[in-house]
Amino acid sequence: MGIAKSLRDIRRQATEVHEFFVIYVVDEDDMLKGNISIKRLLVSGPSSRLKNIMNTDIVSVRTDTPSEEVAMIMKKYDLVSLPVVDAIGRLMGRITMMMLLM
Repeated sequence: MGIAKSLRDIRRQATEVHEFFVIYVVDEDDMLKGNISIKRLLVSGPSSRLKNIMNTDIVSVRTDTPSEEVAMIMKKYDLVSLPVVDAIGRLMGRITMMMLLM
Protein backbone atom coordinates (compact mmCIF):
# COMPACT_ATOMS: atom_id res chain seq x y z
CA MET A 1 0.00 0.00 0.00
CA GLY A 2 1.22 3.48 -0.81
CA ILE A 3 1.37 6.59 1.35
CA ALA A 4 -1.50 8.37 -0.42
CA LYS A 5 -3.94 5.48 0.16
CA SER A 6 -2.74 5.14 3.75
CA LEU A 7 -3.46 8.81 4.44
CA ARG A 8 -6.95 8.48 2.92
CA ASP A 9 -7.64 5.46 5.16
CA ILE A 10 -6.36 7.30 8.25
CA ARG A 11 -8.55 10.32 7.51
CA ARG A 12 -11.58 8.05 7.06
CA GLN A 13 -10.95 6.24 10.36
CA ALA A 14 -9.86 9.29 12.38
CA THR A 15 -13.36 10.00 13.68
CA GLU A 16 -13.47 6.55 15.32
CA VAL A 17 -10.21 6.96 17.27
CA HIS A 18 -9.86 9.44 20.13
CA GLU A 19 -6.05 9.91 20.01
CA PHE A 20 -3.34 8.20 18.02
CA PHE A 21 0.42 8.51 17.87
CA VAL A 22 1.37 5.35 16.06
CA ILE A 23 -0.48 3.70 13.21
CA TYR A 24 -0.68 -0.08 13.22
CA VAL A 25 -0.25 -1.76 9.85
CA VAL A 26 -2.34 -4.84 9.14
CA ASP A 27 -2.77 -7.08 6.13
CA GLU A 28 -6.06 -7.93 4.42
CA ASP A 29 -6.82 -10.43 7.23
CA ASP A 30 -6.17 -7.83 9.98
CA MET A 31 -2.94 -9.57 10.97
CA LEU A 32 -0.58 -7.11 12.67
CA LYS A 33 2.46 -6.55 10.44
CA GLY A 34 4.09 -3.45 11.88
CA ASN A 35 3.66 0.15 12.91
CA ILE A 36 4.64 3.57 11.70
CA SER A 37 4.76 6.94 13.43
CA ILE A 38 2.59 9.68 12.04
CA LYS A 39 5.69 11.83 11.57
CA ARG A 40 7.43 9.16 9.47
CA LEU A 41 4.31 8.68 7.39
CA LEU A 42 3.97 12.41 6.73
CA VAL A 43 7.62 13.01 5.81
CA SER A 44 7.88 10.01 3.50
CA GLY A 45 7.51 10.57 -0.20
CA PRO A 46 4.09 9.92 -1.74
CA SER A 47 5.48 7.02 -3.77
CA SER A 48 6.93 5.29 -0.68
CA ARG A 49 5.53 1.87 0.19
CA LEU A 50 4.44 1.16 3.77
CA LYS A 51 6.29 -2.16 3.82
CA ASN A 52 9.54 -0.27 3.19
CA ILE A 53 9.13 2.37 5.89
CA MET A 54 7.18 0.64 8.68
CA ASN A 55 8.72 -0.79 11.82
CA THR A 56 8.25 -4.57 11.94
CA ASP A 57 9.92 -5.06 15.33
CA ILE A 58 6.88 -4.28 17.47
CA VAL A 59 5.79 -5.17 20.96
CA SER A 60 2.22 -6.38 21.40
CA VAL A 61 0.09 -8.18 23.96
CA ARG A 62 -2.60 -10.80 23.58
CA THR A 63 -6.20 -10.28 24.56
CA ASP A 64 -5.70 -12.52 27.60
CA THR A 65 -2.61 -10.73 28.96
CA PRO A 66 -3.18 -9.66 32.58
CA SER A 67 -3.41 -5.89 33.11
CA GLU A 68 -0.44 -5.92 35.51
CA GLU A 69 1.76 -7.45 32.80
CA VAL A 70 0.48 -4.92 30.25
CA ALA A 71 1.46 -2.08 32.59
CA MET A 72 4.96 -3.56 33.09
CA ILE A 73 5.46 -3.95 29.33
CA MET A 74 4.36 -0.38 28.64
CA LYS A 75 6.71 0.90 31.32
CA LYS A 76 9.64 -1.27 30.21
CA TYR A 77 9.42 -0.13 26.58
CA ASP A 78 8.24 3.43 27.42
CA LEU A 79 5.09 3.06 25.29
CA VAL A 80 2.03 5.28 25.18
CA SER A 81 0.14 2.83 22.98
CA LEU A 82 0.28 -0.96 22.77
CA PRO A 83 -1.42 -3.15 20.16
CA VAL A 84 -3.61 -6.02 21.34
CA VAL A 85 -3.77 -9.15 19.21
CA ASP A 86 -5.70 -12.39 19.43
CA ALA A 87 -4.14 -15.86 19.58
CA ILE A 88 -3.29 -15.86 15.86
CA GLY A 89 -1.91 -12.31 15.70
CA ARG A 90 -4.97 -10.49 14.39
CA LEU A 91 -5.16 -6.88 15.62
CA MET A 92 -8.05 -6.54 18.05
CA GLY A 93 -7.40 -3.07 19.44
CA ARG A 94 -4.95 -0.98 21.40
CA ILE A 95 -4.25 0.05 24.94
CA THR A 96 -3.19 3.62 25.56
CA MET A 97 -1.41 5.10 28.55
CA MET A 98 -2.96 8.33 29.68
CA MET A 99 -0.50 10.61 31.44
CA LEU A 100 -1.55 13.15 34.03
CA LEU A 101 0.36 16.41 33.86
CA MET A 102 0.72 18.33 37.09
